[in-house]
Amino acid sequence: MASTTLCDYQVLRDTPFTLDAATNNREITLGFEVPDDFEFGAGVRRPVLGFMMHPRQDCRFILFLNGRQISEHSFDQGNNRGMWESFPASAAFPEGSSIPNPAPLRIIAAQGRITFSDVVMWYQIRRNP
Repeated sequence: MASTTLCDYQVLRDTPFTLDAATNNREITLGFEVPDDFEFGAGVRRPVLGFMMHPRQDCRFILFLNGRQISEHSFDQGNNRGMWESFPASAAFPEGSSIPNPAPLRIIAAQGRITFSDVVMWYQIRRNP
């Protein structure tokens, strides 16, 4: 039977939080509830992590999902920016890996100070016609 996918999303955090690599407040872990019908396919049906960020200083931060690095970014100090990071689901959930629920999304400030808000995970879910 043919199937299709639909886009769904989860707001992982809507209030602002600041990470500072020079302090003990350098990382945060948020929870992504992996739905039973999550689409693990490759190609164009990749999950997208979206968030707002404000680099308070020159900064570098790393994103991990399910204990696996999905991205790393560096920015000069500046104004608020919207960010979208698409990544293959297999980067966070390789074939045969265990999937905790919720899956931890860790954001680590490796350099500088950054304020984040509106962290949203967009993803595909399978639906049978």
